[in-house]
Amino acid sequence: MQSIGQGKFGGQYYAWIPEVEYEYTVAGVEYRGRTLAFNRRYSKADALVVPHSFPTGRQVAVYFDPTHPGRSVLVPGGRYRPIELASDILLLLLGLGLLLLATRGS
Repeated sequence: MQSIGQGKFGGQYYAWIPEVEYEYTVAGVEYRGRTLAFNRRYSKADALVVPHSFPTGRQVAVYFDPTHPGRSVLVPGGRYRPIELASDILLLLLGLGLLLLATRGS
């Protein structure tokens, strides 16, 4: 349930990922999913509580990519938030600028 990753500025971060498993059928083909939400981190407390929102045996809505039905989630959304996207673009541009300066000087 715990995932350790590398932060943008070199430090580690801990992301808690709730464990879920579900089955669904698209056009007569059965699939299994284990992804609660894309690009979403939870606190440890939330990661332990969230799966109880999806009790075993209960029918739930599954959101899937129509072009790739094997890609699915139980909680839709999870796209980049504008501030995260802006900071990622800024860091990319800064890195490209530094690379350009470094190659120009040599």
